[in-house]
Amino acid sequence: MKAKFIVIEGADGVGKTVQSKLLAAALREQGLDVVETREPTNVSPIGPLIRKLLSEPAHPYNKLDWRAMTLLFSADRAWHVANIIQPALDSGQTVI
Repeated sequence: MKAKFIVIEGADGVGKTVQSKLLAAALREQGLDVVETREPTNVSPIGPLIRKLLSEPAHPYNKLDWRAMTLLFSADRAWHVANIIQPALDSGQTVI
């Protein structure tokens, strides 16, 4: 079977993680090799910083301009695609 890239979008707290895990389990039951991932990542050099900034409103870096935060998210996405998503797709895995 051809590799698939499935993206689940939605606001915080609407159940994206639950639905992703249910989908991954169902696909694995069908014999597919599934990679589960999220953004911001928790494995890139940048993702954990973004998560810290979002979870700690008093963090000094939270005074970053919105354009700087956009660049951090973009850098995390570029790392994510190059190091997690594309290699998994190239090897025939399904990425959620």
